[in-house]
Amino acid sequence: MSDVHIVHLTSVHKRQDTRVFVKQCSSLAKTFGKVTLVVADGLGNELKNGVNIIDLGKPANKFVRLVFTSLKIFRVALSLKADLYQYHDPELTPIALMLRVFGKKVVYDVHEDVPKQVLRKFWIPFYVAKPLSFIVTIAESIAAKILSGVITVTPHIAQRFSKNNIALVRNYPDLEEFSELQNIAFEDKEMGSLIYVGAITKERGIMQMVDALESTPEYVRLHLIGPFFPAALEQEVRAKKGWQKVVYYGWQDRDKVVEIMRKCQIGLVTLQPTGDYEVAYPVKMFEYMAAGIAVVSSNFELYQGIVDTAKVGVCVDPESPTEIALGINSLLSKPDSLIEMGNNGKAAVMENYNWACELKTLQAFYKAILKVKN
Repeated sequence: MSDVHIVHLTSVHKRQDTRVFVKQCSSLAKTFGKVTLVVADGLGNELKNGVNIIDLGKPANKFVRLVFTSLKIFRVALSLKADLYQYHDPELTPIALMLRVFGKKVVYDVHEDVPKQVLRKFWIPFYVAKPLSFIVTIAESIAAKILSGVITVTPHIAQRFSKNNIALVRNYPDLEEFSELQNIAFEDKEMGSLIYVGAITKERGIMQMVDALESTPEYVRLHLIGPFFPAALEQEVRAKKGWQKVVYYGWQDRDKVVEIMRKCQIGLVTLQPTGDYEVAYPVKMFEYMAAGIAVVSSNFELYQGIVDTAKVGVCVDPESPTEIALGINSLLSKPDSLIEMGNNGKAAVMENYNWACELKTLQAFYKAILKVKN
């Protein structure tokens, strides 16, 4: 595969994005001859992990990104003359179809259930969201028939594209990223240290998490990592009494996230029932497990099955701060169980929930599209 050139395209994601760069591009660079990532973040060009990163500059606003940045990406993509292109943002579908017109092999990586996501975008008026969601559903369906293939992260999303050339590539942790956490002694962790990593929104349970802290022991601290969406939400959350127990880091790169994970005992995955989270694999849960961290999780059927089977934590009603606090307190009251759950999590990820398995699926999918036999 040394003569194959793969290009990943994104106008929205950061160059350090876990799925796009850490897992896919960096892993593929070890297998395929050349991997290029085209981004629009204003941080400049660089070569990292064997991946050639081309930066088209950060757009001034959403309109500029949708129109002019997309056209820039199209021109650069054509000039690269790659063997296969993979794009990660639904807004790039028009240029993906243009690439197909030029005879290029193009794959769409569907990270989210986009039609349902549209319904809960805070900035889209409710009377626009429903018809827009319907239009997105039809547009994705038509595009999928024209594209070379579709990649999804969950079986639920895959069902929408079942008649197309599709691969299920789940967002499981990269074991290499968490290797240094495999032998952290429980005694080296901070007593009562909780962690949440990811986008901070009401839909992901930030209000209930912080309210729950009021009913936990005084020594408890929540290490909160990620950006607030919308930005104004930060002030609303800071006004809560439970914020006194929060250590807020803002957005951090993966190395810093792993460093903070070293000292944490319990990870929170209390996403709210939105209609799509219930059927989406909880990526952060698997990362906590890989780091040997017990979990307090939403009691969705999918999540409950993972937690109960692997014996890695407790499930609670994510809409109830009282239940979340009870879950935290019950785990903290049994240090031996915390140790066992942490070890169970690491074992489950090693055996079933790791990126190495998904990478093989992705590689096989590429080879089938490219008609490569070896």
